[in-house]
Amino acid sequence: MPAHIVSVTSRAPGAGPTLVAAALCRWLRREHHPVCPFALCGDGRPDARTLQVLACAAGLLESQAAAGGSAALATLAEQWDFLVVECGPGVEPPPGPRFDLLSASANGLELLDAVSGETLPVPWPDTSALFPEIPPALARLPEWTYQNAPRVGIISLPHLSNFADFRLFRGAEWIASPPPGLFNLLIVPVSAEEGFDRQWLTEEGLDAWLERQREQGSSILCTGSPIFPGETVAAGALQDFRAASIALGRRLPPPDPEESALDALAVWLERGAGAARLCERCLGS
Repeated sequence: MPAHIVSVTSRAPGAGPTLVAAALCRWLRREHHPVCPFALCGDGRPDARTLQVLACAAGLLESQAAAGGSAALATLAEQWDFLVVECGPGVEPPPGPRFDLLSASANGLELLDAVSGETLPVPWPDTSALFPEIPPALARLPEWTYQNAPRVGIISLPHLSNFADFRLFRGAEWIASPPPGLFNLLIVPVSAEEGFDRQWLTEEGLDAWLERQREQGSSILCTGSPIFPGETVAAGALQDFRAASIALGRRLPPPDPEESALDALAVWLERGAGAARLCERCLGS
């Protein structure tokens, strides 16, 4: 049985056909149908965040959706029953039902159901959790990779109380005694017992070691109430990929969208297009 393919195209550059494609993927998943998103592109390639959002909407374990040309699409069509295809500029969509993004304005989006010819006005969804704002200072940073990652150390305080702040610091070294070598960034966490942990730093020789690291150019970052002199950030701030990126001097990717945000996207499309229409276009029934 050939795959059932629903395409999304756009006549409004930059208007965001990814929102519609991701909403279709999540709607199908909520209807308990495994679905594969695909970015059909010509000369260019969709950005990493677009492919990340599409994969998450479809509930795929891959960090990014597949992208490529018609040959790659044909291969996927043999492996999946349902495909949602986001078509890049100037790309001819595959045969089948299609939603065409006609325009986008402050009032919302205008979709064309290519099967019925009906125009569907829909309001803008909340996209902040899907495509978080990237400040200019962050956009200018080089992308974080294992090859260019700075050396990061986190002081393993006996009474450390903010482990969640460091989940974005992949490859960081946890330090309980002075290690050899120079670090680019050293982080002193929040202590639940500041007096005890200050004494521990002294007894382990870490306070003097931190000072030597600073003298050699290492940045010292303290979270929450500092127990060592250094630049201070609020407890919890480093859980935001933007703050962690600035601290690292490398641009981290945005986290996967929350499931609730993706579910809301499916509800948004269902309200705009109607459940019956989505059943006909996505399921062929």
